[in-house]
Formats: sequence, C-alpha cells, structure tokens
Amino acid sequence: MLAAAREQLDFEQPIALFLVALLHLVADEDDPRRIVGELLDSLPPGSHVALSHATGDFDPETWERVVEVYRKGGTSAQVRSRAEFTSFFEGLELVAPGIALAALWHPEPEEQDGQTDEIPLYVGVARKP
Repeated sequence: MLAAAREQLDFEQPIALFLVALLHLVADEDDPRRIVGELLDSLPPGSHVALSHATGDFDPETWERVVEVYRKGGTSAQVRSRAEFTSFFEGLELVAPGIALAALWHPEPEEQDGQTDEIPLYVGVARKP
C-alpha cells in the first residue's frame, strides 16, 4: 500500500492522512494502533492526520448490538471510548479544538447555540512533529 502511495506522493513533503469512518471497522485483535503507527511512521514531519471513530460512550447497549450485527455478518467492528480514540494521537500535536464530537468540531456559528445532539462519532486532527 505504501509503495503505491510513494509512486504518487512526494514523501519528502508533508502529507495529509485521512482515516475517516475507518478505524471502527478494525477490531482490537487486528491491532489498529500498530497499523496507524506504521502509517504515521512513514510520513515526514509536518504531516497531518485526521481520524474519526464511532463510540458507544452515550449508548453502550445499542452499540454492543450494532457491533454484534456487523461481526455476525462477517465485518469486523469495534466502537471505542474517547480515551481509547485519543490514544491514536499519542506523540502527535492535536489541532484545536482537539478531540471532539463530530457535531462540535468547528461547528458553523449558527450551529453553536443550542447544540445538544450527540452524534456518537469522535473526530480529531493532529500534526506530526
């Protein structure tokens, strides 16, 4: 995978890595932190990574059932807590506002007032030093 990327990208310059709506399809037994770490290790300093992840923090019972349905259908699935998601950013410099719920990560000004919907998805962007 990285060999193909090297054919298209200049790995001497900062690169943006987007792992959006992906990590919740990588179960713990597949070692997602190792996978993310290997991808990040290949990037030059100044590169950025954007991650998102479904969470069961607000409705654990429902998300347990969702994960079970995915797994019974042959698709790996894993929801993670805010702390577990945050661990993907170790060694990186988080971009403001840091780890946040998707609806609250840089909302439009008209959406900031009265924002109470909790979409069960954490997002974050960070820079590789």
